[in-house]
Order: sequence, then C-alpha cells, then structure tokens
Amino acid sequence: MHRRYPGEAIQQVIERVHPENAGEVFRTLQLIRHTLMHGGRIVSVADQLPCNEQQALNKLAFVAWHAIGLMFGKPDPRPETPLTFGFCDNLARRTLVAGVKVVTTLLRGDPNNPQLADFPTFNLNAVAEPWSGLHDHE
Repeated sequence: MHRRYPGEAIQQVIERVHPENAGEVFRTLQLIRHTLMHGGRIVSVADQLPCNEQQALNKLAFVAWHAIGLMFGKPDPRPETPLTFGFCDNLARRTLVAGVKVVTTLLRGDPNNPQLADFPTFNLNAVAEPWSGLHDHE
C-alpha cells in the first residue's frame, strides 16, 4: 500500500482547495518551503517565483485556512461550543510611508512674522485602496 509522503498530502490539499492553478501554487509553495527549510530566504529564489513574497504568503494563508476548514467537515466533537472562523485575505505586514510637501503663500499679515491664521485653509486627504495581487484567484 502506498503511503503518502508529506509533499503529496500537501499537494492533494492544494488541489482540493485551489483547483484553478494547483500545480503552480504547489510548485511555488514547495520551492519556498525547501528554501526556508535549508536556511535560505525567499528573496534568494524570488526570480524563480511567479509572484512576490506577499502574494506567496497570502496564498499559503488561503490554502492553510481552507485546509483547517476541511478538518471540520467531520463530526464536531464538541457541538455545544460555537466555532467562528474569520478570513483575512492579506496577512503581509507592510509599512506605509507617505510624504507631502506643501508650498503656499500668506493671504495677509507680516511675512516676517507669519501666523497660522494668515495662511489659506487647505485640506489633505489620503485614500488607501485595497491591494490585489496578480495571482490572486480567491
């Protein structure tokens, strides 16, 4: 009897929860896994990946989240305890840095002793749009 090795089991989970491009997802995550297991960093194989590090992290989280959900397809050992799953589609930590340079002139007052009230009123708004990766198929 053939006993699945861990890579085969992982591939089967990926095929089940992400059938659209399971082969590409599996090869990518396996490459990253092997790199990390041998002490490397993702950046060392970045040129071999069809995505960036953030997309890979989010894809791995997607597969893991769905795989955990599959485990609950079996009879619940504690049906009296409610279970709630939340889904986060972006787990990558990032720092957003923004800078603004404003050039203005005085409306009135002494240019050698400017006061805030002497400047025009203006508003600045920042809008953050949701980021979506090139390989996200969720």
